[in-house]
Amino acid sequence: MLRGRAASTVVLQAGLLATLAGLGLIAFLLLRDGDGSASPAGDTALVNTLAFSAGGSIYTVAADGSALREVIPGDRDSMWNASPALSPDGAKLIFVRDFDLWVANADGQDIRLLADVGNFATPTGGGASNSSLGAQSAAWSPDGEHIAYVVARISGSGTSNIWVMRPDGSEREEIYPIGGGFLEATWLDDEQIAAYIGAYEGAGQVLVFRRTGEEEPNVLISDEERPALTATRAADGRWLVGPFINEGPILYGEPGDMRQVAIGSSPALSPDGRSFAYFLGDTLRVASVDGTVDEQIVDLAPLGGRDRHFAEQPGCVPQHLPGCDYRPPMISWTEGR
Repeated sequence: MLRGRAASTVVLQAGLLATLAGLGLIAFLLLRDGDGSASPAGDTALVNTLAFSAGGSIYTVAADGSALREVIPGDRDSMWNASPALSPDGAKLIFVRDFDLWVANADGQDIRLLADVGNFATPTGGGASNSSLGAQSAAWSPDGEHIAYVVARISGSGTSNIWVMRPDGSEREEIYPIGGGFLEATWLDDEQIAAYIGAYEGAGQVLVFRRTGEEEPNVLISDEERPALTATRAADGRWLVGPFINEGPILYGEPGDMRQVAIGSSPALSPDGRSFAYFLGDTLRVASVDGTVDEQIVDLAPLGGRDRHFAEQPGCVPQHLPGCDYRPPMISWTEGR
């Protein structure tokens, strides 16, 4: 049996260990619930994280469905935030607000206007169509040195143009003007950009061009005529393509030999190329490209639901209401650092 000072020392050490263990448990719970950060103080980078919009707010979530956080609060009446794009290092977040491009730290701090690109015109005829233009989506080059973004008619049809700029909003240049169609630009590498052009220029074609605007040979994904799609190439040369207007087949594989891996919209390939995220109804799901895993990670209904093209909403056709402006549902996936 311990006596005197020895006994007091043991009690003190036990109490200290219990206190440290309790603090460790509290820290673990905070990190698990997304109220803390595993990064060093002042480092806002996110690791293996998805960003998406729901109900006019921007959210981030871990690929396993944990750490769901509303980082850019908003609504679809007065402050509609949409189409988030995380930087390759996970530190910055670009998004669309008021049809302009805004930027913030990945944790939602330091929000500021990045590029005023909206060009509003008075609608004519009271119908769904108007000639106003606005930012629809943005995508970072893998090295983080450039951003490609799409400017299109906010009624969701007609003119779509692709621009490139620096991450600080400088050196903006229209590199691919097109008279019609829907385009969503993705980067193949630091110099090449891809955009699926569907039936407008030939069935199943992916347009490839350099960030300076020079065209490369098109890639034939499928002989079938398909609606507007997103198109992303994995490091092994296979492609992931899927619709971003209406839900439909999501395809994966070699050009000309694609197989269906899911039904949904707006697929986003993981940085390692082994998984993809997509929307199905008002859910966000993550699936493996080999078809062995397909799981819901977020129910978007309590958050206000995902963004939708106006053609998906009966109340928007033929009458175009303020809440029917086109903000495509987009998912961004970064590995961070």
